[in-house]
Amino acid sequence: GRLYFGCRVPACDHFAWADAGFPKCRCKSAAVARLRVSKKAESGGRWFFGCGGDAPNRCDFFAWASEAHLEPLGGLLTPLT
Repeated sequence: GRLYFGCRVPACDHFAWADAGFPKCRCKSAAVARLRVSKKAESGGRWFFGCGGDAPNRCDFFAWASEAHLEPLGGLLTPLT
């Protein structure tokens, strides 16, 4: 499940990974961190990055997503709040 940008026009072949500016986790694979949304009451709806590696090799990488990370995604993200 990586996020990407694509064109909906039939003759257009535009494609770009939406996570190019996302941080990388600390796994030995240095996977691009996955964007997730918090479901805890005290931080519900806030976006964060977690390890993008495959189980069971995931590390404990965590970072809150900044506005700079989210801005290129525009209104594509639906918050839980």
